[in-house]
Amino acid sequence: MAYHAKEEGRMKSTIIQKYRRLRKLRTEQQFHFRKRWLEKQKVSDIIKVTWRKEVAGSSMFKLAFKLRQCHHKLVEWQKSSKTNSQIQIAKIQSQLEEERAKGDVADGVTIQNLKAMLKEAVEAEEKF
Repeated sequence: MAYHAKEEGRMKSTIIQKYRRLRKLRTEQQFHFRKRWLEKQKVSDIIKVTWRKEVAGSSMFKLAFKLRQCHHKLVEWQKSSKTNSQIQIAKIQSQLEEERAKGDVADGVTIQNLKAMLKEAVEAEEKF
């Protein structure tokens, strides 16, 4: 009987540990709507399209479904937007390096413009 109690205790302990890890994962991945997203037309479009969809079920089910759909669509948008901005930053950096590599024949105005564009792109990425 003592052996059975030990095994049961281990099982409970393992289940509790797995539950705690799962809860921790969920809180780390919690979704937060960012106010600055309201500046983006695409975000408004995603919300409008998702919210206008007809869903069958109770009011609570409809609300939960639409919120979940908005969440998923906004996360997809955020990932693709971040990727696009990183590509843009890399492109500007490459252009800047190419211009600097020209040495004495490099165009100072072009370099200054590229620096300004790079600064703007990095700030937009950090803000995002």
